[in-house]
Amino acid sequence: MHYDLRKVLLFFLILVLPAFIFKEYHVLKSARESYVSKPAPVEKRLDIKHAFVFVMIVEGNTDFFAKTCNSIFTQNYDHYRVVIVDNGSTDGSFGALQSYLYKKHSYRKNITLCQHLHRLPYAKVIKEVLKECKDDEIVILLDPSDWLAHQNVLTSLNEAYADPEVWLTYPGSLEYPSYRKTALHVSGMKVHARKPYRTPWVESGMKTFYAHLMKDMDIEGTQEAKELFIPMINLAKWHIRYIPDTLYIHNRLQLESDQDRFQIGLRLDALTRSIYSQSTLAKAHHVQSTESKKADMIIFSTNQPFQLGISLESIYRYVRGIDCIYVLYEAQSSYQQAYADLQRRFPNVNFFDLSERSNEFKPLLLSLLNKSLMQSPYVALVSDGLLVKDPIYFQDCTNALSQTKAFAFFLDVDSLTVSSSVANTDRIHIIEMEQSQMPAPFNMVLYSKPDLVQDLSDMEFNSSNSLLKIWGTQSKNCRL
Repeated sequence: MHYDLRKVLLFFLILVLPAFIFKEYHVLKSARESYVSKPAPVEKRLDIKHAFVFVMIVEGNTDFFAKTCNSIFTQNYDHYRVVIVDNGSTDGSFGALQSYLYKKHSYRKNITLCQHLHRLPYAKVIKEVLKECKDDEIVILLDPSDWLAHQNVLTSLNEAYADPEVWLTYPGSLEYPSYRKTALHVSGMKVHARKPYRTPWVESGMKTFYAHLMKDMDIEGTQEAKELFIPMINLAKWHIRYIPDTLYIHNRLQLESDQDRFQIGLRLDALTRSIYSQSTLAKAHHVQSTESKKADMIIFSTNQPFQLGISLESIYRYVRGIDCIYVLYEAQSSYQQAYADLQRRFPNVNFFDLSERSNEFKPLLLSLLNKSLMQSPYVALVSDGLLVKDPIYFQDCTNALSQTKAFAFFLDVDSLTVSSSVANTDRIHIIEMEQSQMPAPFNMVLYSKPDLVQDLSDMEFNSSNSLLKIWGTQSKNCRL
């Protein structure tokens, strides 16, 4: 009898154990799979500019609020508005917000500031904000202590939502101050129905979604943020997209209470402007650009026609990839004939005589920068004393600028301290520097025209000399 019982037990184990192991294998396997499905190829609507709504809920601790606002208001994209909700803060945050917005951004019409005297559940605050949103507006939930990584965040989001199958997105991000990459995205196709709270979109610090998705949800009784987002995961399924570019900086730094609010956030600008470049520059030489862009060249000259002639000869001999060359010069009467001779020697160069016409210097410069943006979105600023001694290929420089979103490409490397570079390729050094360490901006430096126009528009100057003097003090951003 005992022998028969052992046989039965053994037979039972042989039948049941494989099924148990098979089940546990699939449970473990599904736990490692992504909750975001793979997008299907569709035609993108690249001609549409979506409207975005930044929503920030403040419950105290506004130390980095100025930094956050600055990262929004310097976006190279106009179709957005900002909603700021003070949710029952008791530390004077609302008064500080009012004061800051009135002093710095009172002229803006796209800011809405509202206050709840008593703290409400997160879900209810969001629901109230969404009532005022249009269905096709794209909501960006942003923590007031975090900020956008660079000036093209909204442009990247607009490109992502050009795919009509995209309903929700979450981007790549870095942690501050460690600058470590936040590991949220995992490869895979499966949406895990039993554990939606572990979905990367829910865990992401920056979430974006069409307003109508949450407006149509019944969230009565919902209190916590995750309870609010989980139904959206079940609704969106494979319409969620991960944007691998670094668009968001998640701040883990806690400030002491006696530190000056807002000001410390503004001092972080120099770091933020370099984040996007640092995350992509090191790998830039591995990426092959699909399109090489030429660059225009603007040369500034004051009473130096002979040096200008030598400079132009060296440029024509060694520099490749120039689209148009412009010379903006000021000359006393004794030098006018020499400049006229240069115009005959270099008929393809566009000369502009600004002698005794200083009021036209800034408008002319901005006009030239805005000209032919599609053909030549980059420009080199040069002084008349430049002497080129080695071959230069502007296409290599513009490719690097395009891939890294850096502000400038310095060709006069002798004036740079390359030992401070954060990354480098075989021929290109990537350097992070303070504004005070910036070399002369006219020593054969390539810039992105839109970025340069944005900075120069707010600066007051009427000549190349006055521009050079205020460049370091009035230029908005410290950049790479």
